Amino acid sequence: MTHSMYSATGMTSFAGHEPGCACPACQGLASLVRPRFFAGQVLTEIDLMELERYAITTHRMHNRYLHGWGIVCGLDLACEDCGDGAVVRPGYALDPCGRDLIVPGPQHVDVARLIRDCIDAERAKPVCDPPLVGAPKGCDSDEHWCVTLRYRESPTRPVTPLAQTRSRSCACGCHNGNGNGNGKDCGCGCGGAKTTAPTAGWTCTCGAGGSRSTQACGCVDYVAAADLPPGCEPTRIVECFDIGVCRCDGECCNLASRLEGSFPMRVVECIRPVLPIFNRRLSTREQYVTANAVFGDVKLNDQFYAQNGICKLYDAVLELWERDPLRTTCQLPLEFQEVDCSPQRDQESAEAYSARLVQAAQVLMLLVITYLRDCLCHAINPPCPEPCDDRVILGCVTFHDGKVTQICNLECRRYAGSFVSRRYWFPIGPVVLWLLGTLCCFPLVGYGRNRSKVGIGRWMQIADPSGNLRNLLQENDFAVAKTWKSQAKYAASKVRPSQLVMRWRPPSDNAVNLAKFEGSPAGDVETALNDANVRPIIVEVSHPDELPINRLGAIPVVEPNTPVRTFVYRGRVIGFAPARPEDV
Repeated sequence: MTHSMYSATGMTSFAGHEPGCACPACQGLASLVRPRFFAGQVLTEIDLMELERYAITTHRMHNRYLHGWGIVCGLDLACEDCGDGAVVRPGYALDPCGRDLIVPGPQHVDVARLIRDCIDAERAKPVCDPPLVGAPKGCDSDEHWCVTLRYRESPTRPVTPLAQTRSRSCACGCHNGNGNGNGKDCGCGCGGAKTTAPTAGWTCTCGAGGSRSTQACGCVDYVAAADLPPGCEPTRIVECFDIGVCRCDGECCNLASRLEGSFPMRVVECIRPVLPIFNRRLSTREQYVTANAVFGDVKLNDQFYAQNGICKLYDAVLELWERDPLRTTCQLPLEFQEVDCSPQRDQESAEAYSARLVQAAQVLMLLVITYLRDCLCHAINPPCPEPCDDRVILGCVTFHDGKVTQICNLECRRYAGSFVSRRYWFPIGPVVLWLLGTLCCFPLVGYGRNRSKVGIGRWMQIADPSGNLRNLLQENDFAVAKTWKSQAKYAASKVRPSQLVMRWRPPSDNAVNLAKFEGSPAGDVETALNDANVRPIIVEVSHPDELPINRLGAIPVVEPNTPVRTFVYRGRVIGFAPARPEDV
């Protein structure tokens, strides 16, 4: 993905960074400093700016490390009703630096112009020797691009500092309707003759009948800091956004990129360096013999390979511990001193030599397992993110012959940790609260004369008019309830974890589909099953409800030479079930 950024209000160059770069897009964790005020203190702009900086820093750090970054709500991409571009609908997002991205109104994006500017910028890159980047890509007939959103600040509403001005006017680039700059009409903060650069889909002017709408957020009736004459200071900072495009090469859409920095990928990073170290040091025969030594088996003709393999395994395990990037263990374990892979000594029997090699191999394997255990346990701790790119991808578009032909909002999109989003995706909480509200707020007892009371006796009379059920439950010191308890305990003891897992094996080419026999006469089905080498066990039932729960209903397929219970009702087959042990 090309990391060059272009503003929706005009082309703007940004220095992009690839993943894993050493230059993060925003500052990481830092100690916070807040100002302290006291009576009689002379305040300067530095003190007030420190207070503002403290509030902004804490807010962004809260967003970044607690909620993460991504789309919070809205910001869908849609096709233009009249035009060949796209529309960014209103929404809210958090960028990787924890800054708020607010799009209050629909933004019309000229995708063709942004792509053209991006390609022109690629072609304008200087040629280096040796080349630092590949050759610029041309404008293909069918390309895939992603639309991005980036945070930008715009200083606005300038004034002249009283300590620096020589006149009493508040000109600061402001003009009244006549443009004479005498300061008689400077309330808007910028001039009626001042027309700012148009953002996508918005005309940004102010004064002289122009629009004062702030929805564009890119210009409106404000003057950017770059347009201010010397000696003017802005009094407002508008938090804006830039809409741009970047190439989509598919890397942001695969599962590995989505899981980057997550616990599963850190687990992979723990395991990744193990096998290459062993494969580089040990041959295939040495790996095989050493693995047998770990399980306590060293044959006499394999002692030479086992001795060499264990010595090399010692060097591999030592390298693994020394190259541990997580450094969860500060000192090498003492078990390294117990490893003895020296050749067979004089007076040492073959059995004792094999036992010594087995012990060394098992100690080394224990060290490998300890390394993996410590690495996995350390990976449970979430790291602090350090993003290299401060853009938020809204979605990707397919661009063909100068027009947007298709939009995918979920491609490369990332969502922030919003409780509102979780409630939208998984409305478990509202359902549970509704049930609890129905249960807890139902009036079981009444207070006051106007409250209706619940009659337990009336309920029991409706549920059990004859009273037989109540007498049955109360007989013999509630013996029925005790029976339920014993039956539940027995059923729980019979349930095994393996039975809770659905096992599925694809049928063979000779499998028999029993679904076609349901509803057919029992005699015809029995003959057909015998011809297919399936032994039917006929079971007559007096009612269709007598079919067992474990019937072959979803996919009634059996292999040849398999007995199957065949249930018959009024001369016709109504279902099948696996054969029981006593039927075989």
